[in-house]
Amino acid sequence: MKSSRYGISSLRKQFPDDDACLEFVFNALYDRRCSCSGMFRRIPGRRQFQCSKCRSQVAPTTGTIFHKSGTPLVLWFHAILAFFNAKGTLSAKQLERDLEVTYKCAWRILSLIRKVLPGFPRLYDHNLSYPDLVTTVIKARHGGTRRRKVS
Repeated sequence: MKSSRYGISSLRKQFPDDDACLEFVFNALYDRRCSCSGMFRRIPGRRQFQCSKCRSQVAPTTGTIFHKSGTPLVLWFHAILAFFNAKGTLSAKQLERDLEVTYKCAWRILSLIRKVLPGFPRLYDHNLSYPDLVTTVIKARHGGTRRRKVS
């Protein structure tokens, strides 16, 4: 049985920084091995990974709700947790206060989450783990195109 408790402290342990969040997004969408049998490694200072052999690059946030967002991924993950833990609906004003961002940023984050997950069940309704829910959010189609490596 999966644990039903997942809060801020659990989120901070599992996703302490943007690098951990980006690794999670990459692992949810791509395989570590490139089609040329090389390994993808993170490009320092960028939200991209590069193959060690053929030098092809992959941006895991492309085509997700995180695409072209300057907001740190840690705040996005916190917003997703707040969305799923809310008893009723979550307002952009509340998210603004929780994340300590501008109202415009909070509204955009919340509207994108709502767009990719219309009517999605709450976190504790089906006893799903938080990483499972974040994976669902990541894999939800949004906006741009995402090219996956063909094995």
